[in-house]
Amino acid sequence: MFNPLYRFGQVLRGIRTTIPATDAADVGAMLTREELTLFLASHPRDRVHSIRVMRWLWHHASPSDELIAAALLHDVGKGQPSVLDRSIFAVLETLSL
Repeated sequence: MFNPLYRFGQVLRGIRTTIPATDAADVGAMLTREELTLFLASHPRDRVHSIRVMRWLWHHASPSDELIAAALLHDVGKGQPSVLDRSIFAVLETLSL
């Protein structure tokens, strides 16, 4: 089911791409050098999203270090899709439901 409020929230969350120093320190502490290189190569929106996932896990579970690393790296394979690509994907995903 299409949820315009959810999609609007995604757009708003995607605008903020800066990472606070405390979050950057947490990421640096949780990832190996190689993992950090992958993380930093991902799109800034995906990095911010991954940090939100990490925070959610810390507040709602007792995650292992491996699970936190997986949360931080779960989008690295997407590369850097354009806004148009992301928009088309979102519309197609919505229509397929």
